[in-house]
Amino acid sequence: AYNETVDNGIYAGTLIGAFPEGLDIYWTVYAFDHQLYVYIGTPQTEDFKFRIFDINGSLMFSSHLMDKYSTFDLKALAAGVYLVEIQSSMNRYTKKIFLP
Repeated sequence: AYNETVDNGIYAGTLIGAFPEGLDIYWTVYAFDHQLYVYIGTPQTEDFKFRIFDINGSLMFSSHLMDKYSTFDLKALAAGVYLVEIQSSMNRYTKKIFLP
């Protein structure tokens, strides 16, 4: 990892070079008891597209995130590894989750 600013240290939890200037986003996603919990922290009030893909790239679920906190029922999905994607007007972010 590197910092775009010369002589400026990198500290645990620091976001570095991940987002274009003007878009500062933090998001977390986790699954528990067949529920998916999503939190998006961003100063923009933007409608995010939300999708879940299986490991083969097939679209399994699609929705929109209108609030900072969202919960989705995943009882219809089998146990396994999935890719969770949110998409803004400018960028696309992906994280991997495991459903037991």
